[in-house]
Amino acid sequence: MTMSRLFFYVPFLYLYHTRQRSLRKLLSWALVYLLPACTLALMQADFEIRALPAVLLAVTLVYTFYETGYIQNDTETILHEEHPSLRLDIFEISYYECRKCRIYGWRLLLGALLAVGLILLVPQPGPFLVAALAILFVYQFYNAVRSRWNLYLYIPLITLRYCAPQLLFIGQADPAFFAASFFAYPLANILERASFPKFRIGFMQRLIGGKEGIPAFRIGYYAMLLVLTAAIALLDDGFDLRICLLFAYYLVVRILFRLLNAPGKGMFIYYK
Repeated sequence: MTMSRLFFYVPFLYLYHTRQRSLRKLLSWALVYLLPACTLALMQADFEIRALPAVLLAVTLVYTFYETGYIQNDTETILHEEHPSLRLDIFEISYYECRKCRIYGWRLLLGALLAVGLILLVPQPGPFLVAALAILFVYQFYNAVRSRWNLYLYIPLITLRYCAPQLLFIGQADPAFFAASFFAYPLANILERASFPKFRIGFMQRLIGGKEGIPAFRIGYYAMLLVLTAAIALLDDGFDLRICLLFAYYLVVRILFRLLNAPGKGMFIYYK
């Protein structure tokens, strides 16, 4: 099966083919999403080695369903847009039209197989499986509307994508750390999206300053969170210092990306 067909079926290939089609963008995705999301889930499991296969299966299941939303958006939703973003060529769309039932059916079957694997590996996989399944349902509404409602629906989508793997270990999870993970990535991404002109939220546009202002906003956002949590840690001996490390990690990554993307560097590492 050629790449023009394979990426419809294999998790992560559709992401690469349509949104991260370069080694630099893929590295950015790994540093901003994959590594933190997996590490956060493992932290909730106290870094038990047996938890690693479950976390990897969980992230694969999340993207199996999340990419299903991507596929629907890139093939069905674009038909109702005046100026759609075309991420597939005419031959790929033609292949989809002829085999859409097979594509969606395989994604659902693969999701079911991954779910069975998690049931065998994790004592309480229920909350995570419900969250993963919710991605499919929320995406149906997200792809059906083109208004400010997209911003509201994006909130559960990005939160589920990033935080859901932690729900694998709901019996031993730390709620404070789960909340910190929401601030670490989903909230920052939501605020950035709220500044897009199409949502017409003037306050957010002025706060972030458009696409050119996003890199500086990210650095300021994580610097503020790091200072705030460091101050809390000084006042509270029981505060989990790993939360400070989480924000410090993102601050370093965002500063690094800003430096690599400085004029003349030509790196163009950028991940939402």
